[in-house]
Amino acid sequence: IENLPKGLSFNGSEIQGTPEIAADEWDPKYFNGLHKEFTIKIKAKKKDVVFVRTLKLMIRRDRDFDGVADYNEIESGKHDIFDARLVNYEPIKVDGIAPTVDEYKAKIKNLPETGVTVKILKEPDLSVVGETTVKLGIEVDGLTRVGEVTIKIIVNKPIKKQVKETQVPNVPATTKMNDNTNVPVKKESTIENVKKEEPAVEETKGEELQKQEIEVEELQKQKTEVEELQEQETKETVLKEQTQQEKKGDEAQK
Repeated sequence: IENLPKGLSFNGSEIQGTPEIAADEWDPKYFNGLHKEFTIKIKAKKKDVVFVRTLKLMIRRDRDFDGVADYNEIESGKHDIFDARLVNYEPIKVDGIAPTVDEYKAKIKNLPETGVTVKILKEPDLSVVGETTVKLGIEVDGLTRVGEVTIKIIVNKPIKKQVKETQVPNVPATTKMNDNTNVPVKKESTIENVKKEEPAVEETKGEELQKQEIEVEELQKQKTEVEELQEQETKETVLKEQTQQEKKGDEAQK
């Protein structure tokens, strides 16, 4: 056979391989680049006679690498997303050991070795005996849509959930108010050594009380001064009124 596309070969009885066609080599007039035609020649010899036949070889594109031509998936809307097909519908059995991503991938019979990335979208609950599922996402290089497939799992021996430890960050004490005294801790410290600074907080508390006592004394002193001033003004007013009355009495006698 002559003029076979790159990647294909003839073994004497059938054409084998995967055609290697660059993205810009697909013919845009065939459904926006989903097809490409090649003209090939098939030669056969019988005794001294050579028979030649010219044929059109149609190659259909599979951009999502799922083994089905995009042209055949247009109606279903799966021409640009990986459509996973499972080897079988037998669930994966768990007996105290969590399955690996490779074990999940082995359940997909049309998964290619390159061009795709498999990720876990929803982790299975392996902590309870019974049936559960894992949801996988299949990303194809060059495509935006992510294919999804759900695989059943039977948990015979559960696995305890691991509690993730939360790391407590070091928090500067200058950004934290003391819950008991509402006094900012001035010294740089972390949560671990806040207890060591309690004496300093008590000391500050004593200073605040002293300031409050001084302020109360000042207010009392000011109040006393105001009362004495008001009393003096009252006496002067009474004396002035008495003087005016005596003066009026003297004028009346005259």
